[in-house]
Amino acid sequence: MKISTLSLFILILADCSRVLAGPDSRMTHHNSSIEVRRRSNAPYASYDMMRLAIQERIVQLDYPVTLKHSVTEFRFLRNCHDYAWSPYMSCMCNPGPLGGQKECWEMANPSQNWIDGSVTNLVSSVGDVNHEYVFNTSDLAQLDIYTDEFFDWLIPFPVCPVNTANDFLDHSAIALRFVPTASNWTYSYGIYWSKLGNLGIFEHRWGPQNYPAGGWNPAYPLRIFVPNGKGWGGQPPWLVYWPDPFGPN
Repeated sequence: MKISTLSLFILILADCSRVLAGPDSRMTHHNSSIEVRRRSNAPYASYDMMRLAIQERIVQLDYPVTLKHSVTEFRFLRNCHDYAWSPYMSCMCNPGPLGGQKECWEMANPSQNWIDGSVTNLVSSVGDVNHEYVFNTSDLAQLDIYTDEFFDWLIPFPVCPVNTANDFLDHSAIALRFVPTASNWTYSYGIYWSKLGNLGIFEHRWGPQNYPAGGWNPAYPLRIFVPNGKGWGGQPPWLVYWPDPFGPN
């Protein structure tokens, strides 16, 4: 039996046992400061971890998603904004008394990245097909120059649904690849990785029938952001290091 998205998030948000550290800050590529905090993860043997592991299983039963990294594997947590945006920012925070996974600090709002011009919105969705964000397939050709120079694949692009620079960001993800829709090859949907609440990192498509996260609002386009040239050390292609979700020690 499916549980409702509301019930799922009540269970997820009920987890209040983790300790907040900070605040601290990260810097954008144009040296704007963004506040971040860090939460230590509860031991896997705890009731909280077992409950969250069950919730991850429920999500996989109810939605066409793949769990890539369970929250039970993390030493320190990160939220969806931190997971999507941290490689585009300084890996500042020293491990300090909390130990390793130094780049995993929860980010409340990464919008300064595009407000200050560190990144730019190159492609936006053009509506929805079957309640899923879709892009003009022809528009996605602009992304071809943003490739990993060693492996010749697209770098992971941070994405989020915003209408204006000041909108509240409900969810961020990274876009890994794009697939033409079965009904019309002029439109393509994305394949994303993102954090779900206090759960782990899932691979998913983006629409209410595909993933129980927030951020579904077809009135707000899903925007794909890319490095904005200045401050990135030259012209594309760029190599963007994507940190392990467990974090370097």
